[in-house]
Amino acid sequence: MGNLIYPDGTHRDVVPEDGKHFTLDELQELVGGYIELLRNPKGKDFDVVLNEEGKLHGLEANPAATEYCGVTGLDTLVGNVLILTGEERLQ
Repeated sequence: MGNLIYPDGTHRDVVPEDGKHFTLDELQELVGGYIELLRNPKGKDFDVVLNEEGKLHGLEANPAATEYCGVTGLDTLVGNVLILTGEERLQ
């Protein structure tokens, strides 16, 4: 299961269709475009999937996901952000 964080701070649990691993199509649908994978950001025990072109497309800032992932400084995550913590983490 993953946790999808929306720019407005709301979130919901999401489950891969097969119950174990997200497909590329599922990930792209969740984040609204090409994916970018951040493995263990800041040494955390999870992976992050976001829209690779989110800033180019002017997606809304996602302060809740930015804080959760420990991103600091002038950078901020944008758009829908998927947090993967268990066996659904990408191999």
